[in-house]
Amino acid sequence: RVPVEPWAMAELGMAGAEVVPVVVNSNLGTAAYWVGDFSTAERHLAAALDLEMDHVVLAQLNASALRALLQCERGELDPAEAAARDVIATASSAGLAKMPQMAGAYLTMARVTLDRGDNEDVDDWLGRIAGMGRSGPEPHVRLTGSVLLALRRESAGKREAALAGLRAQPEDDRGRIPRALLEWSTLTEIALLARSGD
Repeated sequence: RVPVEPWAMAELGMAGAEVVPVVVNSNLGTAAYWVGDFSTAERHLAAALDLEMDHVVLAQLNASALRALLQCERGELDPAEAAARDVIATASSAGLAKMPQMAGAYLTMARVTLDRGDNEDVDDWLGRIAGMGRSGPEPHVRLTGSVLLALRRESAGKREAALAGLRAQPEDDRGRIPRALLEWSTLTEIALLARSGD
Protein backbone atom coordinates (compact mmCIF):
# COMPACT_ATOMS: atom_id res chain seq x y z
CA ARG A 1 0.00 0.00 0.00
CA VAL A 2 1.31 3.44 -0.95
CA PRO A 3 0.62 5.99 1.79
CA VAL A 4 -1.22 9.14 0.80
CA GLU A 5 -1.84 10.64 4.23
CA PRO A 6 0.43 13.65 4.87
CA TRP A 7 1.49 12.36 8.30
CA ALA A 8 2.48 8.94 6.88
CA MET A 9 4.52 10.51 4.08
CA ALA A 10 6.16 12.92 6.52
CA GLU A 11 7.26 9.92 8.60
CA LEU A 12 8.96 8.60 5.45
CA GLY A 13 10.90 11.85 5.19
CA MET A 14 9.01 13.28 2.20
CA ALA A 15 9.23 17.04 1.94
CA GLY A 16 6.03 18.83 0.99
CA ALA A 17 3.92 15.77 1.75
CA GLU A 18 0.98 17.95 2.78
CA VAL A 19 0.34 18.87 -0.86
CA VAL A 20 -0.11 15.26 -2.06
CA PRO A 21 -3.80 14.90 -1.02
CA VAL A 22 -4.46 18.29 -2.61
CA VAL A 23 -2.99 17.14 -5.93
CA VAL A 24 -4.72 13.74 -5.77
CA ASN A 25 -8.15 15.24 -5.03
CA SER A 26 -7.69 17.97 -7.63
CA ASN A 27 -6.82 15.35 -10.26
CA LEU A 28 -9.71 13.07 -9.29
CA GLY A 29 -12.10 16.02 -9.33
CA THR A 30 -10.78 17.14 -12.72
CA ALA A 31 -11.25 13.69 -14.23
CA ALA A 32 -14.76 13.43 -12.80
CA TYR A 33 -15.69 16.88 -14.13
CA TRP A 34 -14.59 16.15 -17.69
CA VAL A 35 -16.49 12.85 -17.84
CA GLY A 36 -19.62 14.59 -16.55
CA ASP A 37 -19.73 13.11 -13.03
CA PHE A 38 -20.39 16.45 -11.37
CA SER A 39 -21.25 15.22 -7.86
CA THR A 40 -17.99 13.26 -7.61
CA ALA A 41 -16.12 16.21 -9.08
CA GLU A 42 -17.59 18.56 -6.47
CA ARG A 43 -16.62 16.22 -3.64
CA HIS A 44 -12.98 15.86 -4.74
CA LEU A 45 -12.52 19.51 -5.71
CA ALA A 46 -13.87 20.60 -2.32
CA ALA A 47 -11.45 18.19 -0.61
CA ALA A 48 -8.55 19.67 -2.59
CA LEU A 49 -9.47 23.09 -1.22
CA ASP A 50 -10.00 21.97 2.38
CA LEU A 51 -6.31 22.20 3.25
CA GLU A 52 -5.02 25.71 3.78
CA MET A 53 -1.61 26.17 2.24
CA ASP A 54 0.80 29.01 2.96
CA HIS A 55 1.55 29.47 -0.75
CA VAL A 56 -0.25 29.26 -4.10
CA VAL A 57 -0.66 25.63 -5.17
CA LEU A 58 -1.50 24.95 -8.83
CA ALA A 59 -3.72 22.01 -7.87
CA GLN A 60 -5.83 24.33 -5.71
CA LEU A 61 -6.07 26.92 -8.50
CA ASN A 62 -7.25 24.12 -10.78
CA ALA A 63 -9.79 22.93 -8.21
CA SER A 64 -11.14 26.45 -7.69
CA ALA A 65 -11.37 27.05 -11.44
CA LEU A 66 -13.29 23.81 -12.03
CA ARG A 67 -15.64 24.51 -9.13
CA ALA A 68 -16.47 27.78 -10.91
CA LEU A 69 -17.26 25.75 -14.06
CA LEU A 70 -19.49 23.51 -11.94
CA GLN A 71 -21.37 26.62 -10.83
CA CYS A 72 -21.89 27.45 -14.53
CA GLU A 73 -23.32 23.97 -15.05
CA ARG A 74 -25.86 24.73 -12.32
CA GLY A 75 -26.69 28.12 -13.85
CA GLU A 76 -25.10 30.05 -10.95
CA LEU A 77 -23.44 32.62 -13.20
CA ASP A 78 -22.78 35.42 -10.70
CA PRO A 79 -21.02 33.18 -8.14
CA ALA A 80 -19.19 31.41 -10.98
CA GLU A 81 -17.90 34.72 -12.31
CA ALA A 82 -16.81 35.88 -8.85
CA ALA A 83 -14.99 32.59 -8.19
CA ALA A 84 -13.27 32.64 -11.58
CA ARG A 85 -12.16 36.23 -11.12
CA ASP A 86 -10.68 35.34 -7.72
CA VAL A 87 -8.74 32.45 -9.26
CA ILE A 88 -7.50 34.65 -12.11
CA ALA A 89 -6.38 37.40 -9.71
CA THR A 90 -4.52 34.91 -7.51
CA ALA A 91 -2.84 33.24 -10.48
CA SER A 92 -1.92 36.56 -12.07
CA SER A 93 -0.31 37.88 -8.90
CA ALA A 94 1.71 34.64 -8.64
CA GLY A 95 2.80 34.73 -12.30
CA LEU A 96 0.73 31.64 -13.15
CA ALA A 97 -1.87 33.11 -15.51
CA LYS A 98 -0.70 31.03 -18.51
CA MET A 99 -0.60 27.68 -16.74
CA PRO A 100 -2.99 24.97 -18.05
CA GLN A 101 -4.61 24.78 -14.61
CA MET A 102 -6.14 28.18 -15.35
CA ALA A 103 -8.21 26.90 -18.28
CA GLY A 104 -11.26 26.24 -16.11
CA ALA A 105 -11.35 29.85 -14.94
CA TYR A 106 -11.07 31.17 -18.51
CA LEU A 107 -13.75 28.76 -19.74
CA THR A 108 -15.99 29.91 -16.90
CA MET A 109 -15.55 33.54 -17.91
CA ALA A 110 -16.17 32.68 -21.58
CA ARG A 111 -19.40 30.87 -20.67
CA VAL A 112 -20.59 33.67 -18.41
CA THR A 113 -19.87 36.41 -20.96
CA LEU A 114 -21.42 34.33 -23.78
CA ASP A 115 -24.58 33.91 -21.72
CA ARG A 116 -24.67 37.68 -21.19
CA GLY A 117 -24.15 38.43 -24.89
CA ASP A 118 -20.74 40.08 -24.58
CA ASN A 119 -19.04 38.60 -27.65
CA GLU A 120 -15.81 40.58 -27.46
CA ASP A 121 -15.14 39.37 -23.94
CA VAL A 122 -15.79 35.77 -25.05
CA ASP A 123 -13.00 36.16 -27.61
CA ASP A 124 -10.67 37.59 -24.95
CA TRP A 125 -11.23 34.72 -22.51
CA LEU A 126 -10.88 32.05 -25.19
CA GLY A 127 -7.76 33.83 -26.46
CA ARG A 128 -6.18 33.39 -23.04
CA ILE A 129 -6.60 29.64 -23.39
CA ALA A 130 -5.07 29.70 -26.86
CA GLY A 131 -2.18 31.75 -25.46
CA MET A 132 -1.09 29.04 -23.04
CA GLY A 133 1.52 27.84 -25.51
CA ARG A 134 3.19 24.43 -25.41
CA SER A 135 1.99 23.53 -21.92
CA GLY A 136 -1.69 23.58 -22.88
CA PRO A 137 -4.48 23.50 -23.51
CA GLU A 138 -5.43 19.84 -23.44
CA PRO A 139 -7.71 18.36 -26.14
CA HIS A 140 -10.87 18.47 -24.00
CA VAL A 141 -10.19 22.12 -23.14
CA ARG A 142 -9.61 22.95 -26.82
CA LEU A 143 -12.89 21.26 -27.78
CA THR A 144 -14.82 23.09 -25.07
CA GLY A 145 -13.31 26.36 -26.28
CA SER A 146 -14.25 25.48 -29.88
CA VAL A 147 -17.86 24.82 -28.93
CA LEU A 148 -18.06 28.11 -27.01
CA LEU A 149 -16.46 29.94 -29.94
CA ALA A 150 -18.96 28.34 -32.33
CA LEU A 151 -21.85 29.49 -30.15
CA ARG A 152 -20.34 32.98 -30.02
CA ARG A 153 -19.93 33.07 -33.81
CA GLU A 154 -23.50 31.94 -34.31
CA SER A 155 -24.78 34.65 -31.98
CA ALA A 156 -22.91 37.15 -34.17
CA GLY A 157 -24.64 35.77 -37.29
CA LYS A 158 -21.59 33.81 -38.53
CA ARG A 159 -23.06 30.31 -38.69
CA GLU A 160 -20.71 29.04 -41.42
CA ALA A 161 -17.66 30.14 -39.44
CA ALA A 162 -19.17 28.49 -36.36
CA LEU A 163 -19.56 25.18 -38.19
CA ALA A 164 -16.10 25.41 -39.73
CA GLY A 165 -14.54 25.94 -36.31
CA LEU A 166 -16.30 22.94 -34.83
CA ARG A 167 -15.20 20.74 -37.71
CA ALA A 168 -11.56 21.86 -37.46
CA GLN A 169 -10.80 19.70 -34.42
CA PRO A 170 -7.86 17.33 -35.05
CA GLU A 171 -8.99 13.71 -35.47
CA ASP A 172 -6.08 12.59 -33.27
CA ASP A 173 -7.70 14.37 -30.32
CA ARG A 174 -11.03 12.53 -30.54
CA GLY A 175 -9.78 9.41 -28.76
CA ARG A 176 -8.56 11.47 -25.82
CA ILE A 177 -11.78 13.44 -25.25
CA PRO A 178 -14.53 12.19 -22.90
CA ARG A 179 -17.63 10.89 -24.66
CA ALA A 180 -19.98 13.37 -22.95
CA LEU A 181 -17.93 16.26 -24.31
CA LEU A 182 -17.86 14.79 -27.82
CA GLU A 183 -21.64 14.39 -27.65
CA TRP A 184 -22.04 18.05 -26.60
CA SER A 185 -19.92 19.11 -29.57
CA THR A 186 -21.90 16.89 -31.95
CA LEU A 187 -25.24 18.13 -30.61
CA THR A 188 -24.07 21.73 -30.98
CA GLU A 189 -23.10 21.05 -34.60
CA ILE A 190 -26.48 19.40 -35.28
CA ALA A 191 -28.31 22.36 -33.75
CA LEU A 192 -26.28 24.79 -35.88
CA LEU A 193 -27.07 22.78 -39.00
CA ALA A 194 -30.77 22.61 -38.12
CA ARG A 195 -30.94 26.37 -37.65
CA SER A 196 -29.14 26.98 -40.93
CA GLY A 197 -31.59 24.76 -42.85
CA ASP A 198 -28.79 22.56 -44.31
